[in-house]
Amino acid sequence: MNDRHFKYILEIVKEGSVTAAAENLHISQPSLSNLLATVEDEIGARIFDRTVIPLSLTYEGELYVEAVTKILGMLRDFQTKINDMKESISGRFSIGCGYQQSPYIISTLFPVLTEKYPAVEFKFEEQQNPDHLEEFLLRGMLDAVLCIGKINNTNVECLPIRKEAILLLAPGDFIPSKLRHTKGREYPLVDFALLKEKNFVLMKKGHRLRVLQDTILKDNGCIPNIVLETDSWLTCLRLVERGVAFTLLPNIKSETARTQAISYSLNGDYWWTLYLCYRKNAYYSRIMDGFVKTTLNLFSDPAP
Repeated sequence: MNDRHFKYILEIVKEGSVTAAAENLHISQPSLSNLLATVEDEIGARIFDRTVIPLSLTYEGELYVEAVTKILGMLRDFQTKINDMKESISGRFSIGCGYQQSPYIISTLFPVLTEKYPAVEFKFEEQQNPDHLEEFLLRGMLDAVLCIGKINNTNVECLPIRKEAILLLAPGDFIPSKLRHTKGREYPLVDFALLKEKNFVLMKKGHRLRVLQDTILKDNGCIPNIVLETDSWLTCLRLVERGVAFTLLPNIKSETARTQAISYSLNGDYWWTLYLCYRKNAYYSRIMDGFVKTTLNLFSDPAP
């Protein structure tokens, strides 16, 4: 066995499918199946339970993944230390982020990182499920994660990067009769009584943002007429722009600054917090230090 075998097996774990993993690795499915069979013969045990879809790890497979994750982590730390000793910032750095935030995060970070560190290969992993980001980080498949909310694990360091208020976004033709400006709020407040029987587009149940949306509406005594539930923040925003519905979204400057939707502040403590997370026990390399400093510089902007 070698580190290539380790990485290939971990890719199957990540995807839950030999076919999907082979496609990501740019090898044939039969080749990857043969490699898996060879590794299982060498260790004398099955790594995956093939009777379920997606594939799940057997107990022996969990032990195998735990072991190879530690080995790969040690090899990665060793190579990073060698690069640091050479006083050259080079290598590969993998960043995980939520699917909803990825357009904002990647478009902001990627150009700056690649310009500052041309010898580093930056890879981004976008995930719909935040639990997967935590899992990949702890397994060493990601070097850092940018996510909404803290990862509650004693092995993970979480730095609050940016705190954004949740806004009410309204179509351009909405002209409220009652508005008031409050110190500390970026936009005027609107009386939720004016939103009675208005159409809303919200995130689907299960999203962290949907929990906030439901809380805000309940706190303000608003029973929305939900015309659509979606997995995409951008869909919510575009439907507001087209005058179809209202929505509640974080104040992402890169989007709200360009939109035709009208922004209103909320009367309450409703926030979206972006965290930068990394493993406490991992070697804190010069790449990591540069990434943390760059991210703080780009995103740190306390809400008014």
